[in-house]
Amino acid sequence: MNRLTFIESDQNPRFKRWKKCLKGQVRKTGVTLVSGEKVTLELAQNPQWNSTWLVPEGWEISLPGSQDRTVFMLSKELFSEVDSFGTGHPLLEVEIPEALPDSLPLDSGMALVVPFQDPRNVGAVIRTAVGMGIPLIYIWESGAYPFHPLAVRASAGAVFQARLSRLPSFEVLNDRGIPLVVLEAEGTPAGEFVFPDKCALLPGIEGPGIPEEALNFPMLRVSLPMANIESYNATVATALALYEWRTRRDRI
Repeated sequence: MNRLTFIESDQNPRFKRWKKCLKGQVRKTGVTLVSGEKVTLELAQNPQWNSTWLVPEGWEISLPGSQDRTVFMLSKELFSEVDSFGTGHPLLEVEIPEALPDSLPLDSGMALVVPFQDPRNVGAVIRTAVGMGIPLIYIWESGAYPFHPLAVRASAGAVFQARLSRLPSFEVLNDRGIPLVVLEAEGTPAGEFVFPDKCALLPGIEGPGIPEEALNFPMLRVSLPMANIESYNATVATALALYEWRTRRDRI
């Protein structure tokens, strides 16, 4: 039997924490909020992640993972404030690491370096990377935290499946002999490019392009087929490059 706690005041400490979380203060609060029926139902049954249900007033349907746990029932007004995507379905509060593991090693294959500062772009490329079987995703020090609610939503929950690591400096990759592969209009055409057995793909940030720090280290340049436009959206370009790598790997 679960323990039901009803919240109807916006001064409730737990409610205040959820509001901070939605503003992106996930590392400070130690939790993120996950929305979406399919994602939450699956994640609630994953023992790797500690989670708690938030339900709207009057919710009577049994939820997985709620047995012997506190379930927070919010008044309709308060629930609408934390249900930022308007799903109408219970939300899941998930405990997250305060910091990502630092500079995990890459044994083989391709890692993805995520330099984006928009959490939605971070979530989108993580979703693609997980789908393409990328074994390791580096979040550059200046990038958005991947457990931001917007990133979690854009990833469709893939952030909870990915092997994520913090990348404090591109020097880490250089020291470990992991060549950087960057997307650049003047690079080798993708159809002719030979991916190293071990490498890290670095897409450019929309506007600034390749992070200035990365320019201090050797890199391999590859270009994507393109006509009549100046560039692709950063997440689209990343998906195209990862698809190219994956199809090459599958032919081996």
